Amino acid sequence: MSFRAPNGSWAAGSGAEMSQEKKIFLNLAGEFAVASELNRRECLASITYGAAKSADVFALSPDFAKIVRIEVKATDKKKWPIGRRAIDLTGYRSGVMWVFVQFPSPPSSTFTSNEERGLHAPRFFILTAQELFEAWQQEVAPYYAKYLAKHNRAFNEERGVPNVTLAALAPFEGRWEKILTAVNGAGS
Repeated sequence: MSFRAPNGSWAAGSGAEMSQEKKIFLNLAGEFAVASELNRRECLASITYGAAKSADVFALSPDFAKIVRIEVKATDKKKWPIGRRAIDLTGYRSGVMWVFVQFPSPPSSTFTSNEERGLHAPRFFILTAQELFEAWQQEVAPYYAKYLAKHNRAFNEERGVPNVTLAALAPFEGRWEKILTAVNGAGS
């Protein structure tokens, strides 16, 4: 059975889910894309491997004195499942940066123009943990209010997986300076 809020902010299982293998490849592509973009901006960044890792990417200051933990979420759709840990601002998660990558479909042939090349470029949305929490809350608040009015009880957040949409993340597109400042200090 599937449940989703009208704004797409929550989803349970549905028959149209992408294969686990495709998710793995898409997430790996996202992690490499984020590390690549940071290195291109002269910020040393490396992806991490393993099942119990504390971040997907680490960004490091030139003297290795500062490390920024980065969680990466990648999709080829207009929303990202973020999981419960993304909306938990206690302890460890509060200092994590989040980068959401939206991949367009891969090109089917060689590019004939810069415009066509741009249509196949990934988009990056960079948020602090607090900004992600606020963006998610702003999306679900109207649904929660309607649910409460209709059912006379609060929505049970255990019923699905928190999601965040492209519309909610749009103001954070290309905000690499957040990570660069966290790594290098103010004025970088």
